[in-house]
Amino acid sequence: MTGGLRFSKLFGLRHAQMKNILLIAILSLCVGCTNSDLISKTEIQVIDGDSIRYQGENVRLKGYNTPEIGHAECAYERNLGNKAKSRLATLIQSSEELELSLQHKRNGELSRDKYGRLLGSLYLNRQNVANIMVREQLAEYYDGTGQRRSWC
Repeated sequence: MTGGLRFSKLFGLRHAQMKNILLIAILSLCVGCTNSDLISKTEIQVIDGDSIRYQGENVRLKGYNTPEIGHAECAYERNLGNKAKSRLATLIQSSEELELSLQHKRNGELSRDKYGRLLGSLYLNRQNVANIMVREQLAEYYDGTGQRRSWC
């Protein structure tokens, strides 16, 4: 601790200021750090328009919601859900760079939704797939809270 005291005296800093500088220095080391990985197309299986399977785990893609396929309320919803699933598969296969960013809790554990699926964001050629799917009218933005709209 003597070195820290000398440094703070040298620059006329108080203990609290030293702690803040140290914290900023540590955080700046992680400026380029993310919880995401570049992945291969062969590592992903499309479940539906907003869910994939990756390394044996189901992953709910955050930021958007697509129509249901298995629990559709009407034929229109099921058809649109199948189109969303097909489009997601096509987007993945045609992308050169795939990045999956899994959400973590504050304690470092992976976050899961109420169904036990991992939560993550998928980037295809550096574009969030949520934006692509919404722009193509195959999905709506959804933050995981509140009521989802009826597609019927």
